[in-house]
Amino acid sequence: MRIIAGKFRSRLLKSPDGRECRPAMGRTREALFSMLEARGLFDSDIRVLDIFAGSGSLAFEAISRGAKEAVLLEQSPAVLACIEANIRALGLEDCVTVIAKDALRVLRRGTEEGFDLVFLDPPYRKDYAQKCLPLLAEKGWLLPGASILAEVEHDLPLSVPASFSLET
Repeated sequence: MRIIAGKFRSRLLKSPDGRECRPAMGRTREALFSMLEARGLFDSDIRVLDIFAGSGSLAFEAISRGAKEAVLLEQSPAVLACIEANIRALGLEDCVTVIAKDALRVLRRGTEEGFDLVFLDPPYRKDYAQKCLPLLAEKGWLLPGASILAEVEHDLPLSVPASFSLET
């Protein structure tokens, strides 16, 4: 897996072995980040939160394109080792923080520093997106005008907090 664009363009990222993680494929990341750039999201330094980070490919792509900081939530030891290896390989120790805890517990605690962009790609069939969205809204995780990009099953009923606008 490679970073698509930005200062780390074409750099290889390690991906965890096995079925525990589903890294966003190159074409998917390219389309996603083209959309974000068209909306002007990378015109200035932004803070990124990557929930259920997996390989961290979305956060690393955002850093490559100009995000100033990323916080990754992931609890799997095997996946964490892969993320840490990618951080070292890219030299991002000063701008990427990994929180190795259960994502819902972390979100329930809240934060005093919000984020401009949130990636939410939870494990399938666990209803985590439905549980995370209200916490993001209520616990200080979002800066004004923040964007959340969530991957959810197409047949999953999803209600969003009233303060959100939904685009599919």
